[in-house]
Amino acid sequence: MELKDKMEYIKKCIEHLDMLRKEYGAEKIVDSFLMLTSTLYTLQTAIQALIDAGLRFLAERGRKPPQQYSDIGKMLEEDGVFTEDDSTLFRRIVGFRNIIVHRYLGIDMGLLKRIINEKLYRDIARLALKIIEEAEKRGIDP
Repeated sequence: MELKDKMEYIKKCIEHLDMLRKEYGAEKIVDSFLMLTSTLYTLQTAIQALIDAGLRFLAERGRKPPQQYSDIGKMLEEDGVFTEDDSTLFRRIVGFRNIIVHRYLGIDMGLLKRIINEKLYRDIARLALKIIEEAEKRGIDP
C-alpha cells in the first residue's frame, strides 16, 4: 500500500499545481513569494514521493540502495520499469529537486515558468505510475 499512498500524494500535488497554473499563471506564481514557495514545496515533495516509490520498488526487488537518488532511474531501467528516456527524465527531475532543496531562491525562474506553463510537473505522476503498475504486475507492495 505504500506505493499507492505515494501515488495518491503525487496526484494531490499535481492537482494543486494544475489549480495554481490555471487560476494564476506562471508569471503571477513566480512573482508572489507565497505562491512561489507553495509551488516549490509541492514540486519538492512530489519529486521526493517519486524517489521514495523508486527506492521502495528497488528494495522489494532485493536491489542495493543507489549511491545517489539520480541513479534510481537507471536501476529502474535495468529492471525493465523505465525506458532510457524515462531514466534520463527521472535524473533531470531529481536534479531539479536538488536545486530546489539546496538553492531555494536561486532557482532559474524561466525554467520554473516553463515547467508550469508546459505542465512538465505531470511527468512526476507519469513516472510514478510506471513504477506502481510494474510493482502490481510483479506482486510488489500489494
